Amino acid sequence: MKKGIRNNFEELTRAREPRFLWFIVLMAGVFFASCTTRLGEAKKLHEAGLYSEAAEAYEKIIATDPTNSAAKIGLAAARSEIWKKELISIRLMRMSGNAKGALERLEELLERVRAWDLSQFQSGDLVAAEEEVRNGRRALELLIREALNEKKPVVASHYWSKFDQVREAKHYGSYASTQFEDIQSEGKALCGRLQAIVSPTSFSFNNIYKAVCAHFSADTKAVELDFKQDYRFSRIDLSGKIELRNYDSTSEAQAKIVLADLDERLKNVGLFSSQSPYTIPVGVDGTFARDHEATKALMSHAYTVNVPYQEFEDYEVKEYEHVVENGMSKMVEKKVTKQRPITRYRMESRTHRYWGTNHSERLRMNLTLTAKLTSEISSGFAQDKNNNFITHNENLPEHGLTPKEAKFIVVSDWLQEQYGKASDKFIEKLALTLADKFCQSAKANDVSNEGAENYSRCAELNPKNPAASAWFTSTFGFAREQLLKVVGKSRT
Repeated sequence: MKKGIRNNFEELTRAREPRFLWFIVLMAGVFFASCTTRLGEAKKLHEAGLYSEAAEAYEKIIATDPTNSAAKIGLAAARSEIWKKELISIRLMRMSGNAKGALERLEELLERVRAWDLSQFQSGDLVAAEEEVRNGRRALELLIREALNEKKPVVASHYWSKFDQVREAKHYGSYASTQFEDIQSEGKALCGRLQAIVSPTSFSFNNIYKAVCAHFSADTKAVELDFKQDYRFSRIDLSGKIELRNYDSTSEAQAKIVLADLDERLKNVGLFSSQSPYTIPVGVDGTFARDHEATKALMSHAYTVNVPYQEFEDYEVKEYEHVVENGMSKMVEKKVTKQRPITRYRMESRTHRYWGTNHSERLRMNLTLTAKLTSEISSGFAQDKNNNFITHNENLPEHGLTPKEAKFIVVSDWLQEQYGKASDKFIEKLALTLADKFCQSAKANDVSNEGAENYSRCAELNPKNPAASAWFTSTFGFAREQLLKVVGKSRT
């Protein structure tokens, strides 16, 4: 019995083998045809001089078929053409006098080819690359030397880090330089100059001083800040109210939302310090109205239906008639036209009428925020000893919504979003006002502790201020924001 079952199974398996083999052959043919098509497309891109696109196409083929030798050969050829084309462009830029541009393009090329197999390139191509790398290193050394001569070690350090591929390209000859030690030495000297101008009132510039010194691994002295002269605020003192109509909340709850928004935004723009002794009074005057009306109305709904109808069509049939001619009887065929009914369909419009509810909702808001710079805060400005008011009024347009169904705006979310927008504009206006005062208090090319702090405060609150940007660029080689990015990067 078992032998019979085994024989049946073997016969069944043998019967299916041709089908499986046929399926495998078919799928292999499809895969081969797909690879062949993509390979042809890659070759066309190569022949058209689109080497980067061709290389990308070859890489996709190899990703799905790692053993495809034709794709590997094509990829090596495309990369070789990219290599030669880029080297020619770099050489032309250098010969035209754009040494820095050539250096930047060479860095991009070396970064791009890090994962390439350069052994497949012709020796002449590698020799040409060695020449460009040597020229690039000379251009880099010149840029660093110029920055150090101008007493701007941050710029020199930026060049050293930015062009690391040119420095460390071991395939194109060894490179030894003492410029890193020169950069460190000049950086520590800069730290010493900054240390001489930081003071107990350097609330903003102290951050610059510590970041620059840490970048060059230089020691820093601890500066004990005098928070009685801080320009920031520890909190805001909110007064006033928001009048709400037809809303299921309270004015106090909405005032807390405004307060929380203002606190968060003050922290994000450098106007907030938990150690500051100052409170900024902010007056709030706002109104909010929500009107909702529901009315019954006779509504209609239009739709179409497929309606059957009957028509008659003509058709011919053959009939035979018995006739007698010349004393002989015979059957004569003739065609007869008749009619028959058929059913057809047509689309017809219908209207369904019913009683429904129309909802109408209107939201209106007005918000005025007023901040007062007290005499204690204003005394920190060299040219302005008076009280100052910064006011922002936000009168939003009506927001109307008339949905067909009872689908309303979440009023609390809408209010919070609108208050947030108004707070952002108010805080921006407050920050710009303070920034202008700090910039006005600073004198051109002033590198004293007061001048450095005023320019740093000005740039922190308004990065686009041209006077502050010019001072930072003159002192460090970069505007404040970019300076902090450069010194925040590690170097090798």
